[in-house]
Amino acid sequence: MSSYQIEIPNTRVKPYQLITFLIAAANALAFGFYYINTIAGAQYYRIIEIGFFVAVAGFAFFIINRFTRFLRSFIVEISFIICAACWLLTQNYFLGLMLLLFAVMGLMTKKKPVIVFSKTGIHYPSFPSNTFSWVEVAWVMLKDGILSIEMKDNRLMQFTLDKNISAGINQSEFNNYCDTLVKTSS
Repeated sequence: MSSYQIEIPNTRVKPYQLITFLIAAANALAFGFYYINTIAGAQYYRIIEIGFFVAVAGFAFFIINRFTRFLRSFIVEISFIICAACWLLTQNYFLGLMLLLFAVMGLMTKKKPVIVFSKTGIHYPSFPSNTFSWVEVAWVMLKDGILSIEMKDNRLMQFTLDKNISAGINQSEFNNYCDTLVKTSS
C-alpha cells in the first residue's frame, strides 16, 4: 500500500459544543435585546429582525439537535454566519467579526481528523497541519485499536481508534509498512 489514512478521535467536539451553546444563547439574547429596543421603521430594523429570528431559530435547532438527535443535518455555524452578516450590516463590527470567526473555527473543528502515513512522512491534522518526516520518528505501532507514534525527541502520541476503523486496518501490514519506512530513513 502506498499510504494509510487513519481517522483519529476528535477530542475538540465536546468542549466546542458547550461553547457553541453559550455563544448561541448569548447571540439570541443580544439580538433579542437589540430587537426589543429598536423602534419599528428604524434604519436597521429589518436586518435586526432577521438576525433575531435566525439567532433564535439557530439556538432552538441546536438544542433540538443536541438532545434528540433530530435534524442531524443542521449546522449551527450557518446561522452564526447569517447573524454575523446582520451584525456587520448594523455596523456592530466587533460582534460580527467575532461571530464569523467562531463560525469558521467551528466548521474547522467538526472536520474529522485523519493522520496520513505515506512515504514522505506522517501528516498530522493539527492547526496548522504538520508533517513529520520519518527521520523524526522512532517507531509507530497499531495494536488492539491503539495507535502509538513515538518521536525521537521522546514525544509520544497515542490514539484509541474507533472499533470500525481499527477493524478495517490490517495491523501487521500497517506496522511492517511503518517499520520499513522508519528503518530506511535512519
